[in-house]
Amino acid sequence: MSDGTALLTKGHYSEAIAYFQEEITKSPNAPEFYFQLGTALALSSQLQEAVGAFQQALQINPEYAEAYSNLGVLFSLQGQVEKAITCYRQAVRLQPNFPEVLNNLGLLLREQGKLDEAISSFREALNLNSNYLEAINNLGLVLTQQGELDEAITLFRQALTLNPDNVDTLNHLGSTLKTKGMLAEAIVYLKQAIQLEPEEAIAHNYLGTIYKDQGQVEEAVVCYRRAIDIDPSYAEAYRNLGLILTRQNQLEEATECLETALKLKPDFPEAFNNLGIICKRRMRWQEAGDYFEQAIELRPHYALAHKNLADIFVLTGCIDKAITSYQEALNLGLTDLDAWVTLCRLLRQQSRIEEALFCSQRGLEQYPKCANLHYAQGLIYIHTNKVDKAVDSLRQALELEPEQFETYYHLGEALISQGRLAEGRDVLRRGYSVHRDPNFRVRRALSLPIILSSCQEIDQERDRLLDEMQALDSEGITLKDPVGVASVVNFYPAYHGRNDRQLQTAIARFYVNNCPNLDWVAPHCKGDRPIKKRWRIGFCSQFLRGHTMGKLYGGILEKLPRDQFEVILLRLPDFKDAMTAKIGSYADSVISLENNLVKARQQIAEQELDLLFYTDIGMAPLSYFLAFARLAPVQCMTWGHPSTTGIPNMDYFLSAEVFESDNAQDHYSEHLIQLKQPGIYYTQPTLPLPASRETFGLPPEGSLYLCPQSSFKFHPEFDQIIGDLLRRDPQGWFVLLEGISSHWDELLRQRWVENIPDVANRICIMRRLSYEEYLQLLILGDVMLDPIHFGGGNTSLEAFAAGLPIVTWPGDYLRSRLTYGFYQQMGLLDCVAWDAKSYIEMAYRLVHDLEWRSHIQQEIQKRASVLYENQAAITEIARFFQLAITAYDCHQTIRTWR
Repeated sequence: MSDGTALLTKGHYSEAIAYFQEEITKSPNAPEFYFQLGTALALSSQLQEAVGAFQQALQINPEYAEAYSNLGVLFSLQGQVEKAITCYRQAVRLQPNFPEVLNNLGLLLREQGKLDEAISSFREALNLNSNYLEAINNLGLVLTQQGELDEAITLFRQALTLNPDNVDTLNHLGSTLKTKGMLAEAIVYLKQAIQLEPEEAIAHNYLGTIYKDQGQVEEAVVCYRRAIDIDPSYAEAYRNLGLILTRQNQLEEATECLETALKLKPDFPEAFNNLGIICKRRMRWQEAGDYFEQAIELRPHYALAHKNLADIFVLTGCIDKAITSYQEALNLGLTDLDAWVTLCRLLRQQSRIEEALFCSQRGLEQYPKCANLHYAQGLIYIHTNKVDKAVDSLRQALELEPEQFETYYHLGEALISQGRLAEGRDVLRRGYSVHRDPNFRVRRALSLPIILSSCQEIDQERDRLLDEMQALDSEGITLKDPVGVASVVNFYPAYHGRNDRQLQTAIARFYVNNCPNLDWVAPHCKGDRPIKKRWRIGFCSQFLRGHTMGKLYGGILEKLPRDQFEVILLRLPDFKDAMTAKIGSYADSVISLENNLVKARQQIAEQELDLLFYTDIGMAPLSYFLAFARLAPVQCMTWGHPSTTGIPNMDYFLSAEVFESDNAQDHYSEHLIQLKQPGIYYTQPTLPLPASRETFGLPPEGSLYLCPQSSFKFHPEFDQIIGDLLRRDPQGWFVLLEGISSHWDELLRQRWVENIPDVANRICIMRRLSYEEYLQLLILGDVMLDPIHFGGGNTSLEAFAAGLPIVTWPGDYLRSRLTYGFYQQMGLLDCVAWDAKSYIEMAYRLVHDLEWRSHIQQEIQKRASVLYENQAAITEIARFFQLAITAYDCHQTIRTWR
């Protein structure tokens, strides 16, 4: 044995191989001879034969730790990492005091990305030999990868005490100090490494990176070029030089450097990423995307490449893919402010609101002082009607970035929506003083109180609005994007109890005069029209989902006769709920409109509709401004929002005889069509099991007068009726639901304390309810009160389904006559009042005359079926659509309906 060992020591590997082969023939069961043979074969580069020799040694002695160790080295050299790790683990199990094996095991675990296990292995090696220089350096490198820079620096300093002239250690310490931001000290160590070994390319490369971070670009270029001169195969130096040349906009040479890096190192994800950046600068989107995808293929967890790929998806309009890539990048730990802001914006624009809110919250955890993230969060809260939170977020955004144009605008708007009218107007005034943009003045002019303090305020505000519209119109200002200005322009006047025709016409005229091309005409609406087998009908709304609009009109999409009509749902941007897909399935096709007026108009025009039907103009700005264009030969609307529009290109307003008063045409700028049926197809809701008063926190005793309407429906003139009713019934409670802003409730309470102070303490504002809870409340109530001037529609249909009597006092306008119309349909007018006194007496009697209330409830239950799933309404609507299109083709307009 000693002779063979001597041959190995002298490097006579062939003779050693022959010697041990001879010994094996003499002693075939001696594992030591196989082990030595394997060693000799390995040293002579006969790796596969060496593997066989070590395996034979282990077959004879399965407890041979050194054989496992050497076999692990061979497998590692052959790229068989898993087999190597297994061998090293076996060696350590058999011989725990084996620091070299632990070090080798740590290197392979690091290579696999198992950094925690690698650290543990290096620490075990150092526990056995605290002066093991290679293990100290390796542990320091892994800790650097994990961001544990302080401990890594301590380890490298320890290594230098063992060997002050170790160039590898000097390079590692210099690089880690650079990462830590201690650049001056890093330069000292790297220059020391270069002084010890001037032809050490790594130190020149590291030094170049420090100069780059210090902004010393020319010095950095010199270092990178020197590293390349020393080692022309140094791929990392080519990549770094390419990166800095890219920043200098020397794109041709940068590309050459990066391509050279890839020739030297084909699996170099950073180089692919940098080439993608160059292509992006050159606006070669497809090539850029390909490079980023190759980088990700090589390193799936490459966060920056995911972010860069997301940027390309945004530029090419692949928004869903962009969102996925941004999410991947950020989940991988990317710290990039622009990525958070862009992802929030895209998610909100795609109506993925819960995801957008979560994204903004995560982003603010990293960047709590980022004005753009607070602003993005504010817009998300606005979208979800969380007005109070929106105001808080936008206030923070404006405090952090006082010059930001959009924040002034949206904060002013949010404050107005919160009911803080004076403060909101002041913010818009300040915004205009900073930016001089006419949008601020227009939005300020359009602002109206949400909770009305008095009838005097109503008249003053309407006069002010009319005067300001006329004044702005006379100035000839230009609004490039009116959608951003008129978020509620057509909404709140309807709650004033006044004729809105003059006001809405003046507002519409202002927009036509001051918004370029607002009354655009689709190409197919010019000239002759082709004959079609089926007419194409477009239904346009943001709310055809689990919303009042979906309940009222979703069934029409499903039931219109398909032998006559092709139904296209034009869905405005909105979040999705459980009913979104179902209502979409009723249509022959669904077009998701972009949140851009020009693009959305073009999308609709491409459908070449015969008739365009708006369910709710005035509830969303985009649908309001789309209505100004001529996008179909016939354009009509209905009472989803029951007010006229004043828009010249809106042809018809579909109402019903049972809803309208005499001379109702005077209330509309459109041609009023009074159908025989209400023009809806409503599915009767399924009632849940009853609940107790305790469930809702209601008083255990006393009458419950329910009025679960939006806060802005409570007209000041209704206060006296509430007060007189509660005085008439000292045990009674007036029950309503809280508004979307707590400030609305405060304003209402203040008004009631002022107007009806003696009974204001018996007005109960309940929390907002789920739909099931809301139906349970209807079952629980004694009577429902229809507010004057703007009563219930959907709420009345739900109350009738629950058998709950409603007291209503119809006024002059459609919006106060819907419940009255439903009662006419049922042929039941016992609960219809014609003055305040009869209104109060009916409500009181329904609560206290149990026999009469039972009679009314039975009559409602017996007759209410006419309100639900009314096929006659579908037939009439289909007939109107048919005749309206035919009249257009004959150059006529339908004036009356029979």
